[in-house]
Amino acid sequence: GGTWKDGTVYYEVVPKNAMEMIMWLESDRMGYLINTVTESAFNNQQEVVQNEKRQRVDNNPYGHTSWVVDKNLYPEGHPYNWQVIGELADLQNATVEDVKEFYDRFYGPNNATLVLSGDFETAEAKALIEKYFGEIKRRQEVVPMAPQPVTLSETKRFYHEDNFAKTPQLTMVWPTPEQYTEDAYALDFLGEILGNGKKAPLYKVLVKEKDLTSQTTAYNSAQELAGEFQIIITANNDKSLKEVEAGIFEAFALFEKEGVSDRDIERIKAGLETQFYNGISSILGKGFQLAQYNVFAGDPGFIEQDIENIKKVSKEDVLRVYNMYIKDKPFVMTSFVPKGK
Repeated sequence: GGTWKDGTVYYEVVPKNAMEMIMWLESDRMGYLINTVTESAFNNQQEVVQNEKRQRVDNNPYGHTSWVVDKNLYPEGHPYNWQVIGELADLQNATVEDVKEFYDRFYGPNNATLVLSGDFETAEAKALIEKYFGEIKRRQEVVPMAPQPVTLSETKRFYHEDNFAKTPQLTMVWPTPEQYTEDAYALDFLGEILGNGKKAPLYKVLVKEKDLTSQTTAYNSAQELAGEFQIIITANNDKSLKEVEAGIFEAFALFEKEGVSDRDIERIKAGLETQFYNGISSILGKGFQLAQYNVFAGDPGFIEQDIENIKKVSKEDVLRVYNMYIKDKPFVMTSFVPKGK
């Protein structure tokens, strides 16, 4: 299982003869799990999640970056303003009642998508779904949230001495629109062009020319309510992040000068298509995509539209979104450096 900003997923991969068992397991979780959440069971998990936060976030190099970015990119009250794992204060103060209320609000059949993918007889599978899930009652109604893309009125820069970092890291983030929009697809292409491969402007300037880093990362992350375009550069030891920042803007100038070729677009299309088909080549991958499309695009058959949207991005689209969201636009920047440096 896993949780991210927009949802929670549980999944099992089992042999065909265990199909009924996983129906029983999942219907039990959805329908009756809350009856087992006693004070002692809850306290046990409270410790587990606090330790997970310490391990993955608090004691991890650059682990605090997302917190700084999200607090400053998204305004107070925006659902992306806080971290999925929460603050230690939230985790310490949560109660069994909080959990029961959350469960009753979100874990009902009226707020869930069930996907069964693999080798089965449809009629038999539907009968089992009816048998195990049919009696679970609706819970509170969850109204789908409308997209809430954000804008910045000014650039914000943050500096942090990191107890666990060995080398400095610069992160720059620009607000962009939500997933499945025309601009989100074009921004995916922009990330590939700017940062991926030895011909990418960021690679040419920061790696080959200036030897400031060994790797450049640029990508657009489009989510249900909003998106963000990120550039992350972990500098070589003792290199200055001021130089890295200057190098990023030099790479932008190079990009503006060189532009985007038809060949670039075709290469990236081929790469993204391959990625897309690899993602649905497994039974598990198909299941994830069907669920994702059903929940976030409102149609499990959106798979065909999704690939078409990737294929119709043009070089004009890429230059348009660069000018609209990145060029001379405010951003949030974090400089994380080793303690004492």
